[in-house]
Amino acid sequence: MKEETPDIKELQQRIEELEKLLRVSMVLNSSLRLEDVLVMVLDQAMDTLQAEAGTLWLFTEDGSELLPLVARGPKADALKGLRLKRKEGLAGQVADSMDPVLISDVAKDPRWAKRFDDATGFVTRSLLCVPMINKDKSIGCLQLINKQGGQLFSERDLHLSMSLAGQSAVVIENSQLYSRLDLLLTSLIRTLSSALDARDPYTQGHSERVSKYSVAIAKGMGLPAEELDSIEKIALLHDIGKIGVRDNVLLQQGPLDDEQWEMMKSHTVVGARILNSIEPKSL
Repeated sequence: MKEETPDIKELQQRIEELEKLLRVSMVLNSSLRLEDVLVMVLDQAMDTLQAEAGTLWLFTEDGSELLPLVARGPKADALKGLRLKRKEGLAGQVADSMDPVLISDVAKDPRWAKRFDDATGFVTRSLLCVPMINKDKSIGCLQLINKQGGQLFSERDLHLSMSLAGQSAVVIENSQLYSRLDLLLTSLIRTLSSALDARDPYTQGHSERVSKYSVAIAKGMGLPAEELDSIEKIALLHDIGKIGVRDNVLLQQGPLDDEQWEMMKSHTVVGARILNSIEPKSL
């Protein structure tokens, strides 16, 4: 049997890497929820590069610190609550300088500080630490530790992890933007519902309570997180049609006559008309 030439082997390896990146891309683009995306980024990186442990570090909003937002591995819990100052530690240096680091064998590298291993009992043999860069800006770094099967990370692993980190940075920044816009939308809806409730002291806080009860019921039904978000917003706006009810009807202390009662009941129709005019409809 004829042996494959080095060029063919190299081509096959490159094709395999591209297939891995394509699979990762499909997974990462399956959600916009930041919490889900961060977990997927690290899980996909560890699976693709066969790492025993890993940490996803992101800068705080002001860029002064790095936080380990997701960690996997035998001693991952030891990272909870840890904060690194910019340029502190290997992760801090990589995230700040945007230069990747490959330590094939930590026992032979003077940059490796084994303080964490001594404190946790974990044994680090080899590691990759690559910056996550989007639009020439670092948002953090991806740290992978110990290749499975006792192997050491290679230059090929470094190049693959850089490609994966670049993909991840774009997806994470898009998810962060989506989260901020969603927070703004929810805040605006909550402010509007509070303003409507404030018109009538009798129902003040009513929309907020309806929203909380609705979400609690939906959770009990086992609905997914995306639907819980929608239910929270919808419930906050369930009485928005009262904006079309005159104060002398809405605030009347005694019983309503037939005409006033019909006007009060019409708030559902008014509300539907208002909400139906919102664009895009997906909101």
